[in-house]
Amino acid sequence: MKTSKNILKWGVGPLIAGVLCILALTMIGRILTQYSLHDILNYLQQLPASTLWLALGCVALSYLTMTVYDVLAMRYIRRALPWSKVGMAAFISYAFSLSLGCSVLTSGSLRYRFYVGWGLSFNELVQVVAFTVLTGWLGILTIGGGMLIWQPFALPVSAYLPTMDSAWLGAVMLALPLAYLLLNTVRRQPLQWGRWALPMVGPKLAGLQIGLGLLDWVMASTVLYVLLPPSEALSFGFFLGVFLLAQTTALISHVPAGVGVFESVVLLLLSSYVPAPQIFGALLVYRVVFYLLPLLLAALLLGLYEGWAFRAQLLWLPQRLGSVLLALQRRGEWLVSMLRGKARLLEVSD
Repeated sequence: MKTSKNILKWGVGPLIAGVLCILALTMIGRILTQYSLHDILNYLQQLPASTLWLALGCVALSYLTMTVYDVLAMRYIRRALPWSKVGMAAFISYAFSLSLGCSVLTSGSLRYRFYVGWGLSFNELVQVVAFTVLTGWLGILTIGGGMLIWQPFALPVSAYLPTMDSAWLGAVMLALPLAYLLLNTVRRQPLQWGRWALPMVGPKLAGLQIGLGLLDWVMASTVLYVLLPPSEALSFGFFLGVFLLAQTTALISHVPAGVGVFESVVLLLLSSYVPAPQIFGALLVYRVVFYLLPLLLAALLLGLYEGWAFRAQLLWLPQRLGSVLLALQRRGEWLVSMLRGKARLLEVSD
């Protein structure tokens, strides 16, 4: 039984993700065969510098908001750590997990590297990871559900989206965070799961989770929205619903960073409002500024942190060796004095 579970976990899961990624990329390729690469490159060259700087500013605000996830998580587990430490650990964890996928495993292992070294227990680490993942989902469900109800549209037939009125999907999405807020209002006892116990966050902290997650997704969607060419037919409200639906689909697919899945949904739903080559050009820039640049910065910070920790070990090593050598010297002196004493006793006895 355990062997079959391991096969399902480590074999079928990656296989499904790979198949979805191939299907999504194939779908994008078919759409882009109707357009020339020259049109896409021309859009990238015509992108104003002010637009790019605005997008980078929204990226910074989005990642700053995500770091506050961990600040609230520390409040949830009642642990006080400096914001500089929490912010660095959170930024590195999110930059890697968003780009590499497997967010719980990736961000969890990085947080383990930082937080356990700073005094958190493994149980507290699990609570932090669960709190932050839940905060992100609460945000996307709340704002995504609200937008799909406010500006409903017919979802097209595709490999990922069934034909249905988006208002129904929005109602289901919005019901989940509302149920979470209600549960934390009426219940005070921790949730038991085997030997694990997750304390309730309370209505105030639950409201902050929903609001913070909502703000994060608004900032993330604004990055792509400002990169798109202006269009009177495309309102931000409609675009926000499409963006969140595409992100939800990408998250459910488990494809790393939603590559291909996210792009295919955006192209499908926005191609009637904005020319597809310009959408694809904006998506390329979005991938660079929202995923690649933060990942490079996070890798640099992680390298500097590990280098500093290694430097501290190198500085500690001579001190440690010095104490060992001093102990050996004293032991040697004691041994020499003892041998001299025995030699004198032998001389006297002779």
